[in-house]
Amino acid sequence: PTPVPTPSPTELPTPKPTEIPTPVPTPIPTITPLPTASPTLEDTVHLDIVMGMSGESICRFVVNNSATVRTTVAEAMSNKDGSAVIDETNIVSYVVTGCDGNRRRRRKLLATQIVTVTLSFATSLSDTGYLTADGFYDSATESLSDAVASITSTFETSCGCTISVDTIQVALSTRNDVETTYVEPAVEPAATYYAGADCPNACSGHGSCSTNGCVCWSHWGNGDETGGACDQRKCPYEIAWVDTPDSENKAHALRECAGRGVCDRSTGDCMCFPGYTGKGCRRTTCPNDCSGHGTCEFLAEMRNDLGDDFKWTGNLPTKNQYDFEFGLLWDAYKTRGCVCDPKYTGLDCSIRMCPKGDYANYYKLEKRPETQAVVVTNVFTPGTDGDDANGYKYSDMSDGNDANGEFALTFRSTLNEEFTTNTLNVYNLTESIMEDALNSLPNKVIEEASVVLYRNLSKYNESTYASNKNYMQSYPYGKANPEFNGTWYDTDLVVLITFAGAMTSGDQYSLECKTAYCGAGCQPKLEAPLDFKIGSQCKVVNDFTPAFAVNIECSGRGTCDYGTGICDCYEGYTDEYCSTQTALI
Repeated sequence: PTPVPTPSPTELPTPKPTEIPTPVPTPIPTITPLPTASPTLEDTVHLDIVMGMSGESICRFVVNNSATVRTTVAEAMSNKDGSAVIDETNIVSYVVTGCDGNRRRRRKLLATQIVTVTLSFATSLSDTGYLTADGFYDSATESLSDAVASITSTFETSCGCTISVDTIQVALSTRNDVETTYVEPAVEPAATYYAGADCPNACSGHGSCSTNGCVCWSHWGNGDETGGACDQRKCPYEIAWVDTPDSENKAHALRECAGRGVCDRSTGDCMCFPGYTGKGCRRTTCPNDCSGHGTCEFLAEMRNDLGDDFKWTGNLPTKNQYDFEFGLLWDAYKTRGCVCDPKYTGLDCSIRMCPKGDYANYYKLEKRPETQAVVVTNVFTPGTDGDDANGYKYSDMSDGNDANGEFALTFRSTLNEEFTTNTLNVYNLTESIMEDALNSLPNKVIEEASVVLYRNLSKYNESTYASNKNYMQSYPYGKANPEFNGTWYDTDLVVLITFAGAMTSGDQYSLECKTAYCGAGCQPKLEAPLDFKIGSQCKVVNDFTPAFAVNIECSGRGTCDYGTGICDCYEGYTDEYCSTQTALI
């Protein structure tokens, strides 16, 4: 076979290289510089400096020496490194307030004058050396704050008088009267800043700032001083317990915590010293809270028995049991003491009282009990009331004028137990009714009381005392009440009560008449009382017949156990109050 010939490869044409075009250079743009604008209103800073000053000649100084004020304040506003200086030529306004005539007339009684000087500065921001108005504001504020003392000294030297720079206020001001594209770099401070130290901490939110410093709101202050930062509470002021009189009969002025406590400035509450309590330590405490056996009462509420003329008991207002104007005492409603329950005594009512009786060997060998007289006046009506078999007046209560005759008697023992009888009536009262009412009182406070009752007293006086005129001059009220002697009439009812029992020996407290209306719920009930009868009155003559006896603890013949209230009788004596002798020694 014939071999197939190998084909020759076809040659590819060689490509021609593409030529790279030569780049055309881009021309550099021409930069046209902007012209530097001269200072205009667009970059002008406005500051208002308001100074509150006081002194005896401050008005004369700020008006006649305005150049000194301008120069001194301008120099004080220079920044600390001295790179920028402001002088008085930057001051565009100088205003003085507080020196007008009306103000002077209102303050004519004050030795110190108070004025406000306002200086308005206007300068370009570039001249100040600061990029922002706030930066200049802060620097001026700090400089003025540090320069308060030097400003004050310069003013005093120039004036030759005493001047006080009380406050310096620095504030940015805005101008709305000129159109400008100037944009302030920061918001104007919302709160006014006061250089100087008279309104620190913006009065702590508890006061108002004035040219004289903080005027604190009620109950706020700077401790016990005036003004300050108003960051401390004040405590209540009350009548001082002790102070120095500033004139005759003029003392006990108001003092914080009444001078008997320390004020807690964080809460405004008084921390009272021991023995004092209440708002502002206004009243005393009672010892041991009266031991649970008494009540703590003011002096004006206490009952005091200063002898027979003051033996009032029962429901009479206790403040009326004195013979003077007790409420006029400065501490009548401040000083308190314990009024003990019956059978308890002592400053804190912790001591129990023992029964009392007559001393067996009292110097008066012939003993005599006390007699009291209960006199009810103007209760009978001569001519309509009849005479009984003895000639005494009586009433069958058929007369409408005689319907109001109810009363009761209250007795207080020497152990301070008070009890009131049941309802009595003058128109059906007998000796036995009165004796039963008294002797049935609880706790044997009255035993063996005897009663003598008198009506038709003119006949009684005539038949008994007509022959003894000297005696009649002192009867029946005694020498202590001579104006009432010989004045028992047929219209009166007289009850003589003699305390013959062992528990009521010696001098006893006076009985008390209860004659006021006392309706449902009262004990005793008095629905037709003597007070409803016009002209009628019930009164008690104490010590009508004085006692020849005593009433002392354990009858003077034993010792009292103050824990139990029981008498430990001496040998030869017995009974509850050691008044009975068991043997002759």
